Amino acid sequence: MAEPGKTLDLDGLLGPSAGRGARSDWRTALPRLLREHGISPSGAVHWGACADEDLVWYVSAGFGKVLLVASSSMPRPSVPSGLVLLTADDAFLRDGSDASSPHAWDALFTGLSEQPTDFVFFSSPHATKLPPLGAGFMAVRRRALIRGGELGSDTRLGEQGFSWAFVGNASADGHADALYLRRPVVTMSDFGRNGRFGNQLFQRAYLRLVARRQGAILQLPLWAGTALFDAEDPPPSGQVLPVVKEETLDMATRRLLSVQPDAGFAGMDYRGYGMSHTSLFESSKEQIRADHVFDSRLTARFDAIMGPLLAGGKKLIVIHLRRGDYGYGQFFRAPCAWYQEWMSRQGFTPATHVLYICSEDPGRYRARFAGFTVITADDLGAPRELAPYFDFLAMTQADALAVANSSFSFFAAMINARAGAFVRPDALRGGLVPFDPWDAEPLLDQKLSPEEHLRLKEID
Repeated sequence: MAEPGKTLDLDGLLGPSAGRGARSDWRTALPRLLREHGISPSGAVHWGACADEDLVWYVSAGFGKVLLVASSSMPRPSVPSGLVLLTADDAFLRDGSDASSPHAWDALFTGLSEQPTDFVFFSSPHATKLPPLGAGFMAVRRRALIRGGELGSDTRLGEQGFSWAFVGNASADGHADALYLRRPVVTMSDFGRNGRFGNQLFQRAYLRLVARRQGAILQLPLWAGTALFDAEDPPPSGQVLPVVKEETLDMATRRLLSVQPDAGFAGMDYRGYGMSHTSLFESSKEQIRADHVFDSRLTARFDAIMGPLLAGGKKLIVIHLRRGDYGYGQFFRAPCAWYQEWMSRQGFTPATHVLYICSEDPGRYRARFAGFTVITADDLGAPRELAPYFDFLAMTQADALAVANSSFSFFAAMINARAGAFVRPDALRGGLVPFDPWDAEPLLDQKLSPEEHLRLKEID
């Protein structure tokens, strides 16, 4: 439904949102990342100027002690309750001199009667070359230069096992706050070029499971979901990783990657679609749904139109009539008549239900549902570029959902937590059949002949 790899400028299409932007702050992202990766925020090192509000944030993020490494001439901030502040002169770090080594940290901490492993976070609020870091550090914040829309690489951090985990918005000077974790990476270098929006949903969902289970960071290029779901995946850092081709993995191996930790996991560049029998995803149902919460600007516009129509207890039927590039192989165009027959069998009436049609040409089918209030993306008054995403949103909100043989609408069914009925077209049975979104193959492998495709088109 969406062009491959296309990003989405929601601010340009819908105007800026007052409620957005919190997740683009590294201060919000770091506690979440530490929690997700099982890193206890015991102690932190802050290199350079430090204000009162910085120490207040450390306390709010769960840190119990901070080592401030700064010039002795720099004013010391006020220490909030609940925080132990240690200090050290920055002479041995100044200019990121190669004379300093990771072992220098052990000596420093020992001299302060502290355990080196207690200090897991290193924060450098100024843009400069970082020194070698001790083995205890698990996370780093630094100011990095954005060049041509991409974060400049930090070879030294990479050599020490650190990978991008978060990149904030660039400021006027071209720098952005970046977070690094000492963790391996999962990525898909051809993400956005190997399938459309529905494929990308499955690819990212599967790789998120793999990354979580393996204690890795998922790095992906910008895509429509970055804006739609406020996804925070950092961009690929360009490091060369082992290529893992889905076609070479049996189902047992794919399952193990996403459910069983591997202490020796070193990262991978995955190639494939990530679509498996959805029992593989079922144990992560709530997390997957939480990863796909729509931007409030879309939900507000959708609710403003649909709310009054559903007042009084009416239910929402959503059907997906996939057309466009369909009509070959297993991608058959399920006739509109199948959806009409299903609605009739279910006893849906204009008095009890409102119908939303998802399609590349939804207006063509309005008249087929006489008496029903029929809504399409065109009725929401949104830019045409957003029509596929409003269709997806509508499917997640349906009380009864009839999908196409399409990853796009199948994934929407997985996100839908309210529908009492899910049906899909079955070419062999000539109609719609019930299915469980969390216990089925996303696509039916029913390859039709050109003659059979033509017959379905003719009866549409």
